[in-house]
Amino acid sequence: MTQALPAGIPQLEDTPHSRESIVDALRTSAATPSVEVAFGALYAAAIEPDILAVLNRAQREDLDTPDQRLLFRGIHILGGRQMPAAYRPFIAFLRGPREQAEMLGDAITETLPKILAGLQSIRAGRPVAPAGSAENSRPPERYLATS
Repeated sequence: MTQALPAGIPQLEDTPHSRESIVDALRTSAATPSVEVAFGALYAAAIEPDILAVLNRAQREDLDTPDQRLLFRGIHILGGRQMPAAYRPFIAFLRGPREQAEMLGDAITETLPKILAGLQSIRAGRPVAPAGSAENSRPPERYLATS
């Protein structure tokens, strides 16, 4: 997939990486694959379909550890790049069983607000929905850690 890149940044096809190598590293590396995370962020449009596919699958079935890694890392990348296609599937994922969302671990309290703001802020050119609106009808306490 071709996307507009800053001057001097080559297209993904012109780098030593590929969509497959980035997704594979995001999925299989136990330690955070810093280089592939950076390439994933730079070429997010190329890996977006893979992340959306695992996000949609996570709503229907339990994911194995590699797919959980891809979901966790991928949703951070898409949120950071403000890619709105993941917003609705991610909200549906969060509204699923509590155990499902718990696979996000500490991200629920540490980075979830930033992810959601990134995914929602430019969604269809609409501003972030106000708290208490129909779009934000679930209480936020559900996602907060209990003491």
